Amino acid sequence: MHPSRWLDDRIDTVTRTTMPIFGLRLAVAAAIAALAVVTLGRGVGFLWLLAAASAEVGTWITTRKTRRGLRQTLGQRLAYLAAVFWMNIVWSGLGVVLWLDGRAACVAAAVCMLATQMLHAQVFASRSPAVLLAVAVPPVAGLAALVLFATPGGWSEQALLSGAAAIMVAYMTRAGLTNAGHLREQEAAQAKAEQSAQAKARLLADMSHELRTPLTSILGFTRMIAQQDDCGTLTRGYLDRVEDASNALLCAVNDILDFSKLEAGQLILAAEEVEAAGLARRTLDLLTPQAAAKDLRLALESDLPPGLRLMVDPDRLRQVLLNLLGNAVKFTPAGEVVLAAAYDPETARLTFSVRDTGPGIPPERLDALFKRFSQVGAAGSRIGGTGLGLAICKGLVEAMGGEIGVESQPGAGSRFWFSVPAPAVLQDPVADAGEGGEQEAAPLAGLRVLVVDDHPANRELASLFLGGFGAEVHLADGGEAALDACAAGPFDLLLLDQQMPGLDGPETLRRLCRAKAAPPVVLAFTADPNEVRGRSGWGALVHGVVAKPIDPVAMLTTILQALDAGAASCARATAT
Repeated sequence: MHPSRWLDDRIDTVTRTTMPIFGLRLAVAAAIAALAVVTLGRGVGFLWLLAAASAEVGTWITTRKTRRGLRQTLGQRLAYLAAVFWMNIVWSGLGVVLWLDGRAACVAAAVCMLATQMLHAQVFASRSPAVLLAVAVPPVAGLAALVLFATPGGWSEQALLSGAAAIMVAYMTRAGLTNAGHLREQEAAQAKAEQSAQAKARLLADMSHELRTPLTSILGFTRMIAQQDDCGTLTRGYLDRVEDASNALLCAVNDILDFSKLEAGQLILAAEEVEAAGLARRTLDLLTPQAAAKDLRLALESDLPPGLRLMVDPDRLRQVLLNLLGNAVKFTPAGEVVLAAAYDPETARLTFSVRDTGPGIPPERLDALFKRFSQVGAAGSRIGGTGLGLAICKGLVEAMGGEIGVESQPGAGSRFWFSVPAPAVLQDPVADAGEGGEQEAAPLAGLRVLVVDDHPANRELASLFLGGFGAEVHLADGGEAALDACAAGPFDLLLLDQQMPGLDGPETLRRLCRAKAAPPVVLAFTADPNEVRGRSGWGALVHGVVAKPIDPVAMLTTILQALDAGAASCARATAT
C-alpha cells in the first residue's frame, strides 16, 4: 500500500471525533500532573505538564481546517500525526518514569498507564492505520524497553515479565483486530441500509409521480365537467362521488408517502409568515361540505388576535388540522365539531384543539392511538383509512418542535390538541392592494403562458383553466421542448412541472437562465408542493407553486401574487 493511502480522509474523521473532548483531555492532564507532583516531585510534575500541554496545543493547531469543516492537506495530516505521536510519547514517558521510580505503587501505575494507552489504540484499529501507529507505538516500545532493560532480578524474572507483557500485547492486538472487523461489518451494514433507504426514497418519488398524476387528472376533469352549465343534477351527483373517491385515494397515497418521509428523516419544513386566524378559518371552511352533509355544527373558537402573524410551516400546520378535523367529522354521527385556537405570547406557542361529540375512545386505547397502522376497532369507534393519519400528525408536530395529545372518554367525545412554537412577527401596516375587490372577468388577459408537463391531461387541464382566465396558453411536453419554445418567443410566465423524464424542472430552469431565455415569472407545477423545497434549492428559484390537482382559484391567486412579486432571479439558478 502506498504511504499516501494511509494519509487519507480517515485522519480527518478521527480529528472530528477526538477534538470535541480537547478540554476534557487538558483537565485530565492537569490532574495527572498534580499527582505526579505529589509522587515524583515538582520538577517532574511541572515538566511533564508542560510537555503534555505542548502536545495538546500541537493537535489544536494542526486541526484548524478540520474544525471549520474543511479538508486537510497531506502536509497538515502529517503535522497532526506528529503531534499525536508526540502526545503519546509524553504519556508513555510518564509511565517509564513511574516504573523507574521502583516503588510498587509507581510500577503498578506505570503498567496501568501503558496498558490504558494500548487499549486506547484499539479504537483506531479500523478508523485510521496511521493514527493507530502514532498512538500504539510509544506505549508498546516503552513497555518492551522496560521489560528488556529495566526489570529487577535475574533472567527468570525478566522471562516471566516478558511473557506476561507479550501475552497482554497479543490479546490486546487480537481484541483490536476483532473489534475492527465488527466495526467494518457494522459500517458495511449501515452503508447497505443507507443504499436501501435511498432506493426506497427513489421508489417513493416515482410512486408519487405515477400514482398522483392520473389521480390529479381525474380530479381536475371531474371539477371541470361539474362546472359546465349543461351538467345536470344527476350527473353532478355522480361526479361528486367520483371526486370523493378520488380524494380518498389521493389522501391514502399521500399518507403513505408522508409517513415514509417521516421514517426516513426526509421531511422538509419551511417556516413562513402566516396570518394564524385566517389559516384556522380557511382550514375549517374546507370541512364545511362534509359537516353539512351530516348536519354537524362546525365552529371556530379563536382567541387569536386579529392580524396576528406567526412564523410556522403553513402547509404542515394545515395538514395536521385537516387530519384531525377530518377524523372528527368522519366519526361524529351527530352534534358538533369545534376547532379552538390560542396563542401564548410569553412562550411563543400556538395551540389548536379539535373537540367533537363523537363516541369517544376507551382509555386503554389512547396510548396506541398515535402509533402507525393503529386504529380503534370497535363498533362506533374510530376506524377506516390507512391507520397512518394520527401517526403522521404526531410526526409532523414533533418535527415542528411541538407536542400532541388526546383526551377522551367513551360516550363523552374526544379532544385532540397540539402545540407548536410559532414566533410572532411584526405586522405589516399596509393592507394588500385590491383585497376584497371584485375579480376581473379575464384577469390574465394578454398574458403569454408556457405550460410544461410530460402528462397530456395535466397540460390540457392547465390550458383550459388558464384560457378561461384570458391567458394566451402555449404547451410543451418536456424540458427540451420548453427550451425550444422559450428560444423561439418570449413568455410572461412559465408553469413548469418538477418531475419529468429527460430534463426535469430544476435543470430546465437552470438552462433557460444560462441562456437568458427564462420568463420573468416561473411557477413550479407539482403534486407535492412540499417537495419543491428540497430539490437542491429548486424552491428558491421559483416564485410559487401551483399544486396538482389544479384548484382554479388557488392557481389564479398564486399567479397574480407571483406577477406582483417581480422577475425571477436567474443568478441563483445558474449558481446552483
